[in-house]
Amino acid sequence: MEDESWMKLILINQGHFISSSLKALVKLKVPDILNKAAPSLLSPVEICDQLPLRSKATLDSSASQLGRLMRALAMFGVFQECPSSEGEQRYGLNAVSKHLVTEGNSESMVPSMMFFPKQYNVWDLLPDAILEGVQPGSKAHGGKSVFELDPAIVKVFNTVMSAYTRRTMRLALQVYDGFQHAEVIVDVGGSLGASLEIILAKYPNVKGINFDLPAVVEHAAKVQGMENVGGDMFVSVPQGDLMLLKWVLHDWNDEKAIKILENCRQSLAEGGKVVVIDALLPEVAEKSEEYSLADKNAVLYDLAMLTTGEAAKERTYKELEQVAMAAGFSSLSVRARVDSASIIEIYP
Repeated sequence: MEDESWMKLILINQGHFISSSLKALVKLKVPDILNKAAPSLLSPVEICDQLPLRSKATLDSSASQLGRLMRALAMFGVFQECPSSEGEQRYGLNAVSKHLVTEGNSESMVPSMMFFPKQYNVWDLLPDAILEGVQPGSKAHGGKSVFELDPAIVKVFNTVMSAYTRRTMRLALQVYDGFQHAEVIVDVGGSLGASLEIILAKYPNVKGINFDLPAVVEHAAKVQGMENVGGDMFVSVPQGDLMLLKWVLHDWNDEKAIKILENCRQSLAEGGKVVVIDALLPEVAEKSEEYSLADKNAVLYDLAMLTTGEAAKERTYKELEQVAMAAGFSSLSVRARVDSASIIEIYP
């Protein structure tokens, strides 16, 4: 007899076993080894034979440990698993683990996996943060963000966001055509310019302005039709007929989000619009089974924001609508969804 409720709680509580095992294999570049071997599957011994083991004498022991990690992850759907005729398990990539390949993959999930341990080491402080009413990230770093304390993390973070951006924008352009008629797109908080690079590749007649802090845009891509402009979005933004806010509003509390939108509205040409790309939190469902994978990922993003900055958060549609109305806009509409990211148009 199995108590499903008990077993479910065990899986949740021990979920870090899976994520930690996965990070270990990523650090060993196992997905890249499997990718080079495809379509052949490899045994743990064959994988370890390609690792820089301290000593070949430990091959069997190392392969035993690696095999246990691979078997667990395969059980959770991360890798393909198949027994050989000799009864030895063999492994390969599947639709999930292909996202862990780094070589030749600008959308790899790996930079994100390497970033999170640096950024989110504050979970043990959650109880005290709740009792004190402060953000756990702020408490962990003496009132400052981890980016202020360690500038090197900014470079890692930009790499992570570029990978996420390339995937999101590539998929967004397959389901959303709202960029094609714009004359000037201003990517507010556009970081290294990855979003506009992808948009302009499809719509070369559109002009793009990549707008971010001067220290950020000096490292941005040089793209035909795109101008990198440094500034402060809380002061003003460049003029255009489409303002893009991708993963920007969720970084700020409502007051600051309203200020950003107000500045966008003031610089928006007549007939223009703001396009927000953020993870919208689902409304409360009666049963947990009603939530989709995208919904659950959105909630996890919200937990990530909880540990990131002061009052950073994901919002429900109604919460975003309230912020937009407070900034002087009249309406908004969800046009599409890519993974957990919703594409929302906001109109003056």
